[in-house]
Amino acid sequence: MKSRPLVYALGGESLAAPEDTVTAYWAALGAGAEGLAIGVRISKDRKIICISHDSLLATTGKDLDVITQTAKEIAKLDAGATFRSTVLGADNQPTGQRGKDLPWQGDLPKKRRIVHPTLVDVLGLFARRTKITLMCPQNWTGENLDVLVT
Repeated sequence: MKSRPLVYALGGESLAAPEDTVTAYWAALGAGAEGLAIGVRISKDRKIICISHDSLLATTGKDLDVITQTAKEIAKLDAGATFRSTVLGADNQPTGQRGKDLPWQGDLPKKRRIVHPTLVDVLGLFARRTKITLMCPQNWTGENLDVLVT
């Protein structure tokens, strides 16, 4: 019997929710992904943050690098600030185009912001039941990789 490739969602289901957030990871699994490919970066205080980019600009609208912020500072930023909804076609399927509204921006119900989680948070939620691949930057040195195992 031939084996088929597994489907991993890089950054989660980023048409439904802001990428690299717990909401996007849940949406990806709900849409049928068999695993998560999670980009990681190290914060100023040496915490591993789940984000695929060195900069926070694309998701938070703040021109800051992950390495210059502590995990607590990153947790205060709105990871849904720049997310735009997906335009649906006549068949109600996503077209891949982004709309003009910002459905995840600002305070959500109960004043909960959508944030970039730490790897510890993500593993606590998903590790027992989900295949996870970590996507580390190519320029990481042994010192950076030590953070992953300590």
